[in-house]
Amino acid sequence: MKALNFTLSLFKKYNMDFKLSEAQQDDLHKATIIKVSHQDVQRGHIESYLKKIHSLEKKKKNTVTTLIIIFEGYEDVHLKIFNVPELKQWIRKLYIVKPNLFYYLRNHSDHYVHDILMCLVEANPSFLPTQFKKYANPSLLVHGADAIPTIEKIADKLVQFSIKRKHSSQEIFSIVINFLAATEYEGHVEGNKIRLEY
Repeated sequence: MKALNFTLSLFKKYNMDFKLSEAQQDDLHKATIIKVSHQDVQRGHIESYLKKIHSLEKKKKNTVTTLIIIFEGYEDVHLKIFNVPELKQWIRKLYIVKPNLFYYLRNHSDHYVHDILMCLVEANPSFLPTQFKKYANPSLLVHGADAIPTIEKIADKLVQFSIKRKHSSQEIFSIVINFLAATEYEGHVEGNKIRLEY
């Protein structure tokens, strides 16, 4: 429900009308798969991958949620993407150049888009007492309160970019709701609420 309320607040912010449609649109897009080599991740090379994303930008239709980025050489790594420093840096570098990346990303597994988004989230250890900060692992300090502003900022950018791409209100609503679901927005809000109650 919080995802729905936040999406409707974005619609209000941009003076867009919205009426729920009875039929949901099928997501039948073919995915564009970009395989990033282990060597390019380690060296921070994004140039050849930018060309592929740029080709998606040139297309006028059917590019929303069509991109899957696969990192080769990390199949045996049992950490989340955002806990692998070089992957986190590579994704951040790509996002700086392509801030509309999440418009294209397809959630091909349960936590794919969420984990990529978490690469952009900065841990805020301010809630820890000073004497404990030196013992804290920064990757363990990321929680709902840290992720929520990043999710909301990207959702706002998605609305702006979708308007530029001339999507209908129903399409934009679907894009934002799907993004919020993929990034586990409601879970972050609830988790933060529970943490604040203690």
